[in-house]
Amino acid sequence: MSQQFANNASAVLAASISAADTTITVSEQKNIPTLEAGDYFLATLFLNSDTDHIEIIKVTAVSGSAWTIERAQEGTAPLVHNINSPIELRLTKGTLENIVNLINSIDLSVLIDDGEISLQKTLSSSKIQKEIQEKTSTAYLMSFGGQ
Repeated sequence: MSQQFANNASAVLAASISAADTTITVSEQKNIPTLEAGDYFLATLFLNSDTDHIEIIKVTAVSGSAWTIERAQEGTAPLVHNINSPIELRLTKGTLENIVNLINSIDLSVLIDDGEISLQKTLSSSKIQKEIQEKTSTAYLMSFGGQ
């Protein structure tokens, strides 16, 4: 599964939904990402007049104006939402945590040998490392690990 992103993406509910609905109908779609099999995007349903009325949903399929969703993501509760409730693709805490964890799990090693550069990418522990070891007068190993 790959999370998809888009700038300034939004829609509105075309019909009210209960707290149990897993398919929604939307209108006024703007910049909604295209989803391939296994892709998803996170969206936030909210009420402008009530700052506590917020639910993050995971959209797993888009077919025209019908979206298949998983409710109550990232600790939010499934709520009843009225027709014309706004929906926006927003950057979420969970998304940022996933990005940080991914970056921290990557170990990049670069071998420079007589002007040739090779790059190795491996998953490693979560400790930041920076090593530069002189191997010969013309070869250096640089390893940068995640936090």
